[in-house]
Amino acid sequence: MKALILNAFPEQKNSDAEKILESELKKKGWRYDVFALGNMDIKPCASCGGCATRSPGLCTRKDEMEKILAGWVQSQLVVFLTPISFGGYHSELKKVIDRLLPLNTPFFTVYQGELHHQNRYEPMPFLMTIGILGEENAQEREAFKYLTERNAVNFLLDRYSAVIITEGDDPGDVENQIERGLKGVGE
Repeated sequence: MKALILNAFPEQKNSDAEKILESELKKKGWRYDVFALGNMDIKPCASCGGCATRSPGLCTRKDEMEKILAGWVQSQLVVFLTPISFGGYHSELKKVIDRLLPLNTPFFTVYQGELHHQNRYEPMPFLMTIGILGEENAQEREAFKYLTERNAVNFLLDRYSAVIITEGDDPGDVENQIERGLKGVGE
């Protein structure tokens, strides 16, 4: 089994959650790739529609996003590792999410009573988000869970989990939360 970890933490503020996640994946026999998004050349989406019309399934912008897209389709699990900012993802991760449209076709399907683009590749990986809060904030916590749920619906994913860690959590609690998150996606 293969996982793709998209780490949106700036290097100087990298959380121990990545090390704990990697350890848990190793215990379960998973292979994984980690992309430190802040160190990558990823341009913002131009909203040109080229990935649907001119070069279906391929973004017209040539940068390191190609590595992430290739890793995504080869993985059974994608993990978003991010600081939580106003209940959402770090801007580096948001930029990547905006560039995932080549994973969809220009055709639509009804999923959970809503109209969504069909996935270009099957099966899609499961989604696990790991968000780190600077301090406990119930509203940000709920917003992050809801954002994860909505992203799972947009990707037409049946299995996903959201793990929310506070910077003050001890490593044992972080490990337990990540284990629960992995169980939430079936691992």
